[in-house]
Amino acid sequence: MHRHRSSLFLSLFTLLILAQATNISAQGGKVLTLDDYPQWRRVTSTSISPDGNWMTYGYRPNEGNDTLYVELLDGSTRYKIPLGSGPSFSSDSHWLAVTISPPRNGVGGGGRRGQGGGAGASGGSTRKVKLLELSTGSEQIYEDIAGSSFSDDGKYFVVRKRQVANDADYSGADLIVIDLSNDVVQNIGNVADYAFNDEVSMLVYTVDAAGGTGNGVYLMDLEQGTLKPLDTSGEHYSQLTWNEEGTALAVLRGSKPDSLEQMANTLLAWTDIGGRRQKAVIYDPSADASFPDGMVLSELAGLGWNEESTMLFTGVKEQQEVPPESDDPQADVDVWHWADVRVQSVQMRQASRDRNFTWASVIHLDGPRFLQLAGGDIRSVTFTDDGRWGIGRDQTPYEGMIAWGGSKADYYRIDTSTGEMTLMVENLGRAMGTSPDGKWYLYLKDERVRVRNMETGVETDLTELS
Repeated sequence: MHRHRSSLFLSLFTLLILAQATNISAQGGKVLTLDDYPQWRRVTSTSISPDGNWMTYGYRPNEGNDTLYVELLDGSTRYKIPLGSGPSFSSDSHWLAVTISPPRNGVGGGGRRGQGGGAGASGGSTRKVKLLELSTGSEQIYEDIAGSSFSDDGKYFVVRKRQVANDADYSGADLIVIDLSNDVVQNIGNVADYAFNDEVSMLVYTVDAAGGTGNGVYLMDLEQGTLKPLDTSGEHYSQLTWNEEGTALAVLRGSKPDSLEQMANTLLAWTDIGGRRQKAVIYDPSADASFPDGMVLSELAGLGWNEESTMLFTGVKEQQEVPPESDDPQADVDVWHWADVRVQSVQMRQASRDRNFTWASVIHLDGPRFLQLAGGDIRSVTFTDDGRWGIGRDQTPYEGMIAWGGSKADYYRIDTSTGEMTLMVENLGRAMGTSPDGKWYLYLKDERVRVRNMETGVETDLTELS
């Protein structure tokens, strides 16, 4: 009976559609067919230049390729860029960079967004980037790119080429640096990472070449036109990080020991970089008896400076041996233990996050001195903007609970100078964060907003004061 009703409903629905189509045709309208659907387009890549004078927009058909348009809002100038997407204006609004993706041969438009704001493409072809001078329409195209970006002041445009061999044991590729003010172009080989300082007066980059030849950290003074190595070795360099003012620099240098999974890294830092009092600081965990056994400084955690550039926040990870290879057949089965907090499907979705997990730590440059801040049940630590305090989160007492208003946890204040931990609030579901100056911690509990003085621990009920 149910199947008969479904068939009857489908028949009536089809007749209704045909009647509507006949009615539209009789009135002189066009009846859409399957051939019309690939022509439907949606608007993409909309942006406005920083000075508000230029606008970009793109059309992406259901089947076909993107087309990007650039228009002067107060004039008649209009540029059409076939296959263009991911537009990026320079901060002075003089230039526009557009990624040119290979044709998609009639398959749905668009692609995977990649480094430098461009759109990726399927197939074996590679991407290009078009650099367009908006006032004149002159353009330059760079082939076979991995990404591109403008410097913050809009004076430089940087293109990183695609690595020649995807399966190589090094990550370096050509880096093209264009000075847009005088059209000077420099090509630097085997660059793994690069970054301008805040004032765009210096460019620092790391080299990662075949066999480690020339690997190091190099500082280019853009105003003086000089280049000097800050450190060289046959090891790999990662997590290149300026401080906010662009006066201090940090990087990890390391290699992977035989039969072990994790890189064994050393921290390198420079303060007052480029100045008369430039100072290098090296922290080697293998030379520190207080560094936790079986751990490494991990490049998976990144590096972060505090406001005064006296501390670097990083992470440590357990070192493990590489599992021995085996020709034995692998069991195609997922095993969930009854004591696991997370069900198997959640574990599978979070497997990558678990593999990349690190324990929050800090390195004080005076000494230098290492402190591990996360540990045990406290796996998550966030920091105040000034770096004075860490906020540790312990959710283990409430795992498995389903609560309205967010998952519950206990929150701890962690002194980043000593590692001392103090319980602030228990059973909290709505943490609202710290103040920009790092002096106050705000949260909502029992339908009341409270603020806690991070230094003294004194709490004030703001709801009561309102």
